[in-house]
Amino acid sequence: MSLTVHAKALKRAAEILGGRDRLREYLRVPASHLNLWMSGAEKPPLDVFLKVVDLISGGPPVDDAASTSELVQRARRLRRESGLMRAAVSRTRERGEQIWASILAARDLSARPHKPRSALTFLNTRFGPQQGRDLVEGALEASIGAAGADRGMLQLRAPEGLLIVAQRGFDKPFLDFFASVDGDDCACGSAVKQGQRVVVPDVASHPLFAGKPAQPVLARAGVRAVQSTPLQDESGEVLGVISTHYELPRQPTDRQLRVIDEIAGRTAFWLDGGDA
Repeated sequence: MSLTVHAKALKRAAEILGGRDRLREYLRVPASHLNLWMSGAEKPPLDVFLKVVDLISGGPPVDDAASTSELVQRARRLRRESGLMRAAVSRTRERGEQIWASILAARDLSARPHKPRSALTFLNTRFGPQQGRDLVEGALEASIGAAGADRGMLQLRAPEGLLIVAQRGFDKPFLDFFASVDGDDCACGSAVKQGQRVVVPDVASHPLFAGKPAQPVLARAGVRAVQSTPLQDESGEVLGVISTHYELPRQPTDRQLRVIDEIAGRTAFWLDGGDA
């Protein structure tokens, strides 16, 4: 029987830490419980599972309250305060294996020949579409809140370019212009090309937009600043981009960007199918 996404994630976490015993110490759980979770016989508690996902996706380790960093505390507050994220977490608890089925179904399977076809087929055909949509929108809402932004969009990479799968606050002219981005003359396209975050504190004066068609589109949409963070899988492949937009010139703080990194890491983990 195929392992669940929970068991796969635990297996990868054990490899990262150097063995099952070290994983047990890291999670602070009884060996009997860990054995059941790793065999797929039972699902681990949500807090344990999210801690494992953070470890795999490169997020900060989550220890007890006395040693938890301010960043992780803020990320937890964001999850509690966001209604969409609460709904997404609830669905994750019930059916963690299913949450990104609709997103995987929308991707071109031939674009990633190194991915096991059988695993993708399983994820594409077994589950309903609603869980993936809610998680995408939840990730976007969390990023907008973390960045203190006014609006935002989440795009996934496809053969024809970056495609918008979730957005907040934009009207039709903006969405039509960015419906398919295949160049690097904007923040999101540049983030894909560079494989790293792009921050534009002022669209009106930044060389990335100077004289480019995107500049007046952003101006008409009331966007004066933007940051775009790539969603990268464990191998570094860019799967998509989360962008947040601001009505006034602005440079996001390091703390805000670190929270966005945590959200992006977890989003990429799910987007990649949770194949740990």
